[in-house]
Amino acid sequence: MEKTYEEIVSDDFVKTPLVSIRVLAYNHEKYISQCLDSLVCQVCDFGYEIVIGEDCSTDGTLEICKAYQKKYPDRVRIIHNRKNLGLMDNFLQINSLLRGDYIACCAGDDYWVDMDKLQKQVAILKQKPCASAVITNKQIVDDDGNVLCRECIIVPENKEREYSLHDFFSIPNDFSSLTMLYRKLSYDKTVDIYKRLYSTFLEDYTLWICLLTQGNFYFLNDVTAAYRINPTSVTHTQNAVLRWKEDFQIRRNLISVLPKEYHKYLKNDEHAYFKIGMAYRKMQKYPQAMWNFLRAFCCSPIRFVKQIRELLANKKGT
Repeated sequence: MEKTYEEIVSDDFVKTPLVSIRVLAYNHEKYISQCLDSLVCQVCDFGYEIVIGEDCSTDGTLEICKAYQKKYPDRVRIIHNRKNLGLMDNFLQINSLLRGDYIACCAGDDYWVDMDKLQKQVAILKQKPCASAVITNKQIVDDDGNVLCRECIIVPENKEREYSLHDFFSIPNDFSSLTMLYRKLSYDKTVDIYKRLYSTFLEDYTLWICLLTQGNFYFLNDVTAAYRINPTSVTHTQNAVLRWKEDFQIRRNLISVLPKEYHKYLKNDEHAYFKIGMAYRKMQKYPQAMWNFLRAFCCSPIRFVKQIRELLANKKGT
């Protein structure tokens, strides 16, 4: 069967990488250089590979990636799709081609800000054999790379410790695949479930749940990466509404996958209604916002009031 992609790799490429960095790139001409610069400068005492899933971009992304592959032949490998696969198929294809024991990821329009990111995370996973992943703090930047804020990943205090699947459902959090390093073995064991649960707007959410069934996440409160958004974009806020509407269906599907002890979390719709309300509020669609806030309150009055208090406290602190 003919390959659907062209592999661009040098004979000097690292033979036995401990870590694989997955970069999914599509029309990222404006950002891809900053992304790759932040990856090739990682300081490690082990080998790592940067595998770029170049999804048939229509701009100059591929040419820039080729320049980096030529400059760093021992670290950079390009998988250039002959036709556009889309996010899910590109993700699955690249993950199947990774050779490291651990997987990190960085989208082509994001970047890392800590040269020791991989070294720190690998050390933690070696010390904690029962953990499936290490996640860190991150900063939010605008289109030009200006820092908008540092994230509160684990509400309320970003405490460094292990977090279980129970914690994931019960403690407000903003985990990010951009900061994550996870065991490839944990992914391989759950990839079939991940394919069943995949959602356009919740691909990270379902990945985290799959990984958490294999072991806890350890949270490291270091800012290691920058996540790029355009907070005023209409598309960004519209996607937030769609993301949380899909959340309802994903949680219902998870009931057939996860043990009964987690079903109480999966049936609680308060957080999703609250997030939809916040998105509508940002779009200045106040009737829809109020309707979803009311639904959130009816689902769980105590949790709703707690989220409002946290929102007001964060505003006061900025």
